[in-house]
Amino acid sequence: MTAEAKANILLVDDRPDSLLALEAILAELGQNLVKADSGRQALRCVLEQDFAVILLDVHMPGMNGFETASLIRERERSKHTPIVFLTASDPSELAVFRGYSVGAVDYLVKPFAPGILKSKVAVFVDLFQMREKARQQTEQLAAINQNLERENAERKRAEEELRRSHDELERRVQERTAELAKANEALQAELAERERMEKEKTNIEQQLRQAHKMEAIGKLAGGVAHDFNNLVTIITGYSDMLLSRIGPENSTRRELEQIKKAGDRAHSLTRQLLAFSRRQMLQPKVLDLNAVVTNLEPMLQRLIGENIELVIELKPGLGQVKADPGQIEQVIMNLAINARDAMPQGDPGFSSPSSPPKNRARVRGWASPRCTGS
Repeated sequence: MTAEAKANILLVDDRPDSLLALEAILAELGQNLVKADSGRQALRCVLEQDFAVILLDVHMPGMNGFETASLIRERERSKHTPIVFLTASDPSELAVFRGYSVGAVDYLVKPFAPGILKSKVAVFVDLFQMREKARQQTEQLAAINQNLERENAERKRAEEELRRSHDELERRVQERTAELAKANEALQAELAERERMEKEKTNIEQQLRQAHKMEAIGKLAGGVAHDFNNLVTIITGYSDMLLSRIGPENSTRRELEQIKKAGDRAHSLTRQLLAFSRRQMLQPKVLDLNAVVTNLEPMLQRLIGENIELVIELKPGLGQVKADPGQIEQVIMNLAINARDAMPQGDPGFSSPSSPPKNRARVRGWASPRCTGS
């Protein structure tokens, strides 16, 4: 017990002088002394507070000490409060027995030695203080246990919340990781697609440049080959005509034959150039078919030879078509050459001028020349 927590001692006596005497004896204990001059007042004090010991006079008017003690014992809170009876008369064994029967712990007969009374009260005060201290410690321990239980519950709640937070964080991390992986895959796919498109673009640009270059070369080669082929056709045509007019013994025949061979070779080269140019970009335009065939007639005559009669039959109203002029002309010339080479007499070549064979090449329509023997 601390100095502030003093024990309460109840002094009950109907005589004021006896109360003063008890107060003087017990003052040295330094405890809280509560005085009551009747049994009823004593009961009111017991209802209001707890006491370490009650010094109760036996003989009091109205409610004596035995009756007061019996009522005090009926109350649960004061049931075990020590009661010491004080009496100035009737120290008989029956009176003492009655005192103990109503719950007294001691029975003192006046006059009594002050030291003995003080010692007895001090013992009860010490017991009360020890019980109070034990009670307080029990309450403190209960409070500590309650706090521990509350702290444990709070700790478990915090751990559970932390676990849930950790699980939620782990779930979010996994989701975010999956999203990042998916985004990275999409980015890699996009980069690969961009790289593929860049390569494809580069290839297309290279192909376009190559196509433009080949187109330019083809146009140049086609134009040169077309013009040169006309000249070569004339040269070979006149060579064939001269060879048909001179005999095999003529001194210039050998030179003409060399010219003819060179012309044929040049004609083969121009045909290759024309074939190369045909693989280039075409330039179609609207053409009058009758006009195209009519304009080719002199060249076709030179191409098939003077000893072959060329007959061109054009149907009226062939109309116009959209085509590449060079391609159309080449088709007609190829048909004429194929027709000449397929004649029954073979290559008209070099018949004698005295009796030149007369074959007839007939062109029907606009692009189907046909050569027939006479």
